[in-house]
Amino acid sequence: MPAQRAADFEGEAVEVAADREIIGPKIGSGAEGSVYRIEGSPEQALKIFNHQIRQTKAPKVRAMIDGNPGLETILWPERPVKTTGDGEFLGYSMAYKSEKTSKGALQYAMTDLAWDSSQRHERHAIASRLAEMVEAIHEEGHAIGDFNHDNILIDEDGEVFLIDCDGYHITDKNRSYADVTYYPRYSPPEGRGGDDIDSVRKADRFCLGVHVFQLLMEGFHPYQAQGPNAVGGNYEDFINSNKFPYVYPGYEPVEQAPGADAYTREIPEYLQTRFKQCFTEAGKNIIGHQIIRPEPSEWILPYTDPEPSPPSSPPEPPDPPAESPADTPSDAPTAQSPWQDWSSVDDSDSDSESDEDESIDIWEGWDG
Repeated sequence: MPAQRAADFEGEAVEVAADREIIGPKIGSGAEGSVYRIEGSPEQALKIFNHQIRQTKAPKVRAMIDGNPGLETILWPERPVKTTGDGEFLGYSMAYKSEKTSKGALQYAMTDLAWDSSQRHERHAIASRLAEMVEAIHEEGHAIGDFNHDNILIDEDGEVFLIDCDGYHITDKNRSYADVTYYPRYSPPEGRGGDDIDSVRKADRFCLGVHVFQLLMEGFHPYQAQGPNAVGGNYEDFINSNKFPYVYPGYEPVEQAPGADAYTREIPEYLQTRFKQCFTEAGKNIIGHQIIRPEPSEWILPYTDPEPSPPSSPPEPPDPPAESPADTPSDAPTAQSPWQDWSSVDDSDSDSESDEDESIDIWEGWDG
């Protein structure tokens, strides 16, 4: 296969670990490469990187394959993909999930999880599945960073999937593979948090809290607010300038969102406490090394309504200063393929050691 070719690999033969496969139709493309089906393998897909970033991506993909969180619903790199001739690294294989039977998390929250068409335990179950995946990624030594709702797919049975995982912050025993991408709608004031794994995980805890809130609250953002102190703008402005409207005077939920009475009635007390820990000023802003944002495990909710003992209450927030009122824009999700618009990120080129495989070396012939 010509090493420089990048337009279309359909019909080409490649090595997927020790197996020879034929590349099927292209199903999506973005800034970093394209995703293809595999002929005769309906449950698998391939991501092939653009030629100019393959060698910088190869060590990170290798670290991801060696450090798989182990959940089938996380569409993680599974096997390296190489050319059949000289063994040049091309990309990786992964489980395939069709967007035709799935919706992005925000769209699903606004439609399938609307309060008049879903039950509380259904909303709790989906939020818990997302939290379980984040917990597994953190326990494996990684972090997410880019927590875009389009990269969270929810199917018609309520199963939750994470896709486009090669943009995550990955660590192995030798080095860390950072990324710079983050999605402002879900990011705390410190953004992604930096390049070290602990900072990105702290940001992940805030991002996860926003996702859980939206899944339980019909897609409304925790900082969408109106009232004498509320500001307008984009979601980054909301997070930086507004205060949690279900706690602070001078801020109220926007008219379309569930009001304070409905919030108190529908959201169990222990969850209200977690939202306070995440979204009051003491949770939103990291002061020194203090962090009270809930861990992923604290968002894993019972699928029925019995309420556990609530966690300790966060510090009481100060009264907010007066601010000018402004209108809040709407945020209707747009229909697009979840395989689109990967961010182009060049990792630093570096050698990476691997564990010995007594049976077969899937990286044999690749010197990245």
